[in-house]
Amino acid sequence: MVSLATSKKKILAVDDQQEMLLLYRMRLGQEYEVVTAVDGKEAVERTVIERPDLILMDVMMPRMNGLEACRRIRQLSSNGDVPILMATSCREESVRQEAWASGCTDFLSKPTDWDLLADKIRGQLDR
Repeated sequence: MVSLATSKKKILAVDDQQEMLLLYRMRLGQEYEVVTAVDGKEAVERTVIERPDLILMDVMMPRMNGLEACRRIRQLSSNGDVPILMATSCREESVRQEAWASGCTDFLSKPTDWDLLADKIRGQLDR
């Protein structure tokens, strides 16, 4: 018998703000299994261990920012093609360009538009 939890797609939510991680768990947890990381370094490690179906990652974080984490995840042979949605409150075009150059799949602005986020996640996971 397969449990319901194992049939859910897994999202790795990465943010240094605990409030955002809690919101991701609350908003996405009904439909997806949500695992979390608090910075880019932990995100790379959790990607290897958890093998998520999608990563939702903040850009500005301590120890390793989301841009560097995205580049490192793309270098992984085991899960380097996982969709990565980058999110930031930074409005500078150069940050968006660097996010695309780092290998992100899509980009979101904070504060989070939850309907748009849900649509982007479904779009990536339905591929």
